[in-house]
Amino acid sequence: MKFYMKQALLSFGSDFSVKDEHGKEVYYFDGLALSIRSKTIVKDANREEIARITRKLFTFAPTYRLTKGRQELATISKKLFTFRPAFTISRKGKSPITVIGKLLEHEYRFFREREEIATCSKKWFTGKDTYGIEVKSSSEALLVLSAAVIIDLICHPKRDSSF
Repeated sequence: MKFYMKQALLSFGSDFSVKDEHGKEVYYFDGLALSIRSKTIVKDANREEIARITRKLFTFAPTYRLTKGRQELATISKKLFTFRPAFTISRKGKSPITVIGKLLEHEYRFFREREEIATCSKKWFTGKDTYGIEVKSSSEALLVLSAAVIIDLICHPKRDSSF
């Protein structure tokens, strides 16, 4: 599945619109500019809330939680002490996902164990804040897209007024 993520430039907080390969909006990430814990509401095509991204406070490495209701779907953390920025996505009962590549340039890949499950690339787009994300399994789409938003928030903090 291919997605196109674009940051809304004229918004408070960090808002992202996600469209499928046919140009239909499928997700909207609504960054709440004045939230203390850096919250982002994940919405479906009807702009109904389907999940939340919340920054964990008092952690050594930048860490965010993806939740649906009271259920934690995943924890996304920046790895420390690496030559290049890298992230780990942890889920209960599942193998961790590692995100590596040129994160500052929106050129990175997602791996579970040694299998590539998704890629993110900006090289095919001329727009400043647009990049493509290809996910191999539709069941991983929400997780991968949410992780891409979190990576953007951490690697480009100047955009998010709640930091």
